[in-house]
Amino acid sequence: METKYLTFLLSLSFLFLFYSSSFVFSEEPEVKKERWENGKKRLEEHYKDGKLDGLSTYFYENGVKMFEVYYKHGEKNGLKTHWYPNGKTWYERYYKFGKKDGPWTEWYFNEQMKLKGYFKNGKKDGIFNSWYENGKKRIEEHYKDGNKDGLFTSWYENGNKNLKEHYKGGNKDGVSISWHENGNKSLKEHFKDGNKDGVSTSWYKNGNKWYQRHYKNGEKNGLDTEWYENGNKWYELIFKDGEKNGLDTEWYLNGAKRIEEHYKNGVKDGRWTRWSKDGEKIYEKHFKGGNEK
Repeated sequence: METKYLTFLLSLSFLFLFYSSSFVFSEEPEVKKERWENGKKRLEEHYKDGKLDGLSTYFYENGVKMFEVYYKHGEKNGLKTHWYPNGKTWYERYYKFGKKDGPWTEWYFNEQMKLKGYFKNGKKDGIFNSWYENGKKRIEEHYKDGNKDGLFTSWYENGNKNLKEHYKGGNKDGVSISWHENGNKSLKEHFKDGNKDGVSTSWYKNGNKWYQRHYKNGEKNGLDTEWYENGNKWYELIFKDGEKNGLDTEWYLNGAKRIEEHYKNGVKDGRWTRWSKDGEKIYEKHFKGGNEK
């Protein structure tokens, strides 16, 4: 009887030890560590209830810290810092419960600042600035709730202005002007609620006018004229509600007339004539409602 009792107790003890040890080894480790093949630390992560929680750190194979980031309940929460392999700071970013929230700053390898901005609840908010590696400003833009809102300005690397335009609720609104890298104006347009509205004028790099177009609610409406780079007129036509309407005239580079075409509501209507560069008439046709007469 005593032998059976002892056997029973030993069996219970064995079962207790077995399940206890199984329980311990099945738990997620509080700290996870890994090393590179050369023995240097590769990562160190902290967990709680099976999720990343606390500081997680990662290293380059040369032992230099790569980046570290804070987690809470498995989501990024707090500062994330990333370094270049030489130990210089690459960027700093802030998170709140997994979303971008707070200042974001980035640097070039030469330690010159590259980007500086702010996020709020996962969206860009406020002024964002960026610079070229030589330290000259590249872009200055304004955001509200993740949308461009306000003045947007960009520069070429030589310091000359590249683009200046206005936004409202993410849409272009107002005058937009761009320049060639040599400082000459490239394009001037007017926008309303994201649509072109008004006169759009463009210039060649040498300062000569390239084209001038008229828009209304995003559609071409009015006289549309384009020039060759030497200043001679290329073509001239009229639009109404986005369709060709009226006389369309084109010229050769030497100034000689090339084409005269008539349209009505986007359809061929009237006389069509074409000339050679020497002024000789090549053909003349007549259309009505899109059909040749």
